[in-house]
Amino acid sequence: PNPAARLALTADGGLMVYASMTATGTIRVTATGAPVRTFAWPATLGAVALSPDGATFARGERSRILWEETQTGRPVGRLQGHEYDVEALSFSPDGTRLLSASRDRTAALWRRPGEALPQVADGAGRDLLALDPSARRLLVLDPAGIAFAGEGRELLGPPPVAGLAASFDGTGDRAVLWEPGQTRIRAFRFAPSLHETTLVAAAALRRVSFSPGGSFVAAVCVEGSVHIWDAGTGRSVAAFQAEGFPEDDPPSAIAVSADGGRIALGHGGRAEFSIWTADGRQVRRLQGHTGFALAAAFTPDGRRIVTTAADASARVWDLESSEPPAYFRWPRIEETTPVVSADGTRLLVVGAGEARLVSLSGQGEQVSYRVAGGVAHAAFGSDGESVLLADAEGRIRRYPVEFLAMAEAEAPREILPAELARYEVGTAAERATRAAEYDARHPSASAANRRGMAALFAGRLDEAVEQFRGAAKILPWHPDAWVSLATALCRRAATRDGTDPARAEDLSDALTALETAVARGLDGAALAGDPDLATLRDDPRFRALCAPPAIPPR
Repeated sequence: PNPAARLALTADGGLMVYASMTATGTIRVTATGAPVRTFAWPATLGAVALSPDGATFARGERSRILWEETQTGRPVGRLQGHEYDVEALSFSPDGTRLLSASRDRTAALWRRPGEALPQVADGAGRDLLALDPSARRLLVLDPAGIAFAGEGRELLGPPPVAGLAASFDGTGDRAVLWEPGQTRIRAFRFAPSLHETTLVAAAALRRVSFSPGGSFVAAVCVEGSVHIWDAGTGRSVAAFQAEGFPEDDPPSAIAVSADGGRIALGHGGRAEFSIWTADGRQVRRLQGHTGFALAAAFTPDGRRIVTTAADASARVWDLESSEPPAYFRWPRIEETTPVVSADGTRLLVVGAGEARLVSLSGQGEQVSYRVAGGVAHAAFGSDGESVLLADAEGRIRRYPVEFLAMAEAEAPREILPAELARYEVGTAAERATRAAEYDARHPSASAANRRGMAALFAGRLDEAVEQFRGAAKILPWHPDAWVSLATALCRRAATRDGTDPARAEDLSDALTALETAVARGLDGAALAGDPDLATLRDDPRFRALCAPPAIPPR
């Protein structure tokens, strides 16, 4: 048998994890040795632990922790936060928390991840069509037909011949299915029971959308005809012909306000949007984008509209004023979609691989959510506190809207300033404030030295002196810390009048700092040519520091 690299037992000794040096691991029944499950093990072995009841199992893979169901291997959570290898794992007595220790000299206490979100079942041909904001339902396209899943599974019809589009309203109680180029829209109501209505347009469909709140369904056809239906009854409430759409530039977007009174249309090639009333009057043109007009979304009160275009921007227009729109920059030119929260205070701009949360109350961009598999669908959760993102393979993730508050409440350790910057949490000013607060709680010689150097180059000499004093206090045995302090003191002394007692005090303190550096191992001869210490060259104490050590007589 291969020698064991890691061993772990349940509290009653009934199950055992055995990880060998051959990069395999086995969970066995202790009394009989019968294998329960075998799993692959990474080249760099980490810690292992079984929950007291044996239901779940945790193992370290370098800096991350894999938490799984013991019998099936189904993931419970992927825990990341350590910077180096995980060396020890231990479950709490009730199995709901996991303690980890790492080579990064930190320990972390993790809670068991919460609710499981619905997923698209594995299998060829299955695809997620739409995501319900309440995360209760999914519309899935599979080989048998369109499946309504999440609260049971029900086929809604045969597979379409052409591409299919679908969307839920903001509550998740209604959805529409339609095929571009066709004239019929299938509208579904899911509560209190499943009910279907057919909506018929006058021409081939181009775009379909719900109003905020889901009261109306709007559609625009390829030649510019617009249709508005009551989502509850399926009754047509408005229809008109919008002019200005040549055959080679059909409407690229449609949005309808919550009351059905305003309709926005995208003029793709003209890089603009137009606003219409329900009786077919064009009342405004929104000009300013420089790329293909992509998508639009009204705020719930109908006063503002968000537009995106292939110019790497999202713009928020106030329809009650003529002021220029608020402007949000996207990092690259690609297809983006705006999603507005139910309360109208937040905007989600969704691109190919990430979504960015923006405050509509003037605070700007708040956080960026990156999804490795690409973002296929996005919605604000119906709870108003979360964002739902689905990737191309149907995996759905729930992210908090108040990301920083959640992180501070749930993370197993304090959030680092570098992590706030890495995930673009908050504004640059907010991150700078948080970094200063963190540094005050956790003094760091390297951080103090970095701030001291920045202050020195900027000419803020008082600040530089204080920062270098702090660094020397934290690392008093490091000679470079004392040399940096002496440099700042000499520069400050050079700005003072020759009769100023503070000048003499700075020079005396600089000499004391250099004497400390030499006592800590610095070669004093290296100081002689330093231009920053030129004001000390005539001082006997400085010359003594720079003199080579005396050679004792034989």
